[in-house]
Amino acid sequence: GEGGGGRLTPPPMRVHLLHSSVPLASQRAALEQSTAGGPRKVVLATSIAETSITIPDASIVIDAGRTRVSAWDAASRVSALRTELASADAAAQRAGRVGRVGPGTVYRLYSRAAAARRAAAAEPEIVRSSLDGLFLQAEEMAAGGSAAALLAATPDPPPAAAVALAGRRLLALGAVRSAASPPAEGCDEEGLLPEAASREQGYSSGRGSTGLTALGALLASLPVEPDVGRMLLLGCLLGEEPLAASLAAVLATPRALALAALVPRDAASSSSSSSWAASSAASSDASDLILAAAAVAGQGGAA
Repeated sequence: GEGGGGRLTPPPMRVHLLHSSVPLASQRAALEQSTAGGPRKVVLATSIAETSITIPDASIVIDAGRTRVSAWDAASRVSALRTELASADAAAQRAGRVGRVGPGTVYRLYSRAAAARRAAAAEPEIVRSSLDGLFLQAEEMAAGGSAAALLAATPDPPPAAAVALAGRRLLALGAVRSAASPPAEGCDEEGLLPEAASREQGYSSGRGSTGLTALGALLASLPVEPDVGRMLLLGCLLGEEPLAASLAAVLATPRALALAALVPRDAASSSSSSSWAASSAASSDASDLILAAAAVAGQGGAA
C-alpha cells in the first residue's frame, strides 16, 4: 500500500527462520498453512529447505545462489563452514520448492555469468571431510584387509593423499598397527603405546596398517573424531573428565558453539586469558573455548 507522503508501506508479514538448530515448534510454525487474507508468510531458510522439507503454500523462491558447506582444513585440522556458489543441482532443487500445489516464481539473485561458473553438482562430502573417523571405520570393516583399498572402491573415492594422511594420523594416535613395525619395546601385542617415529616410517613405506589396536577399537566405538576421543579417554585417566568433556564438545562441533550465551564473560575475568577474551570486541571460537575452560576450572572441575 501507499502511506503518507507517497511512500510505499510493505504489507504485514510473518517471518520464520528455518534451519537445523531451530526448535521443533518453530519449524512446525514455518510449515503451517497461511491464513487467507492474513499476513504474508516469509521463510528464511538454509539448504535444509532444498530436499528435506516441503512448504505447501510456497509461491515464490528467492535464491541467493550461495550455500554453506562444512569442509575439513588439513592444515588446521578442524572442520569449518565455508560459503561457496551453490551447484546447478542445488538451484534446481530450490526452484522445485514452488509450483508443487500451484503456480510459482523463482527469483535468482545472481547473473548468468555466475551461474555458468558454478559446478553441476555439489562436491561429495567424503571428498571434503576429515577421513580419520572414516578410515578408522574402514579399518574395522576391512578385517585385516586394506582400509585404503576399501575407501578407493567407494562411488566417490576420496583423494589418495588424504587417505594416506588419515592413516598416518591414526598411526600417530596408536589407533592402528603398522605393517612394517612390530610393537615397540615395553608395549603389549596390541601396540597401545608404540613408538611414533617407527609407525610413521612404516606407513610411509607403503605397507600401510594391519588393523585396529585395542585403543583403535575403542575409539571406533565413540561418536567423535579419533583425536577427540583419545583426548576424552586421557581426560578420564587423569581425572579431568569435566574439562575434557567441555573441550570435546567444542572440538566435535562443526560450527561455533554459542558459549558466550552460556558462560558470562565477567564470570571468568579473573584470569588474564579470559580478560583478553572478554575485552575482545567480537567473540570467536578461540575466546569462547578459553572462557568455557576457565569456567570449568573455576568451578573446581564440576561440570
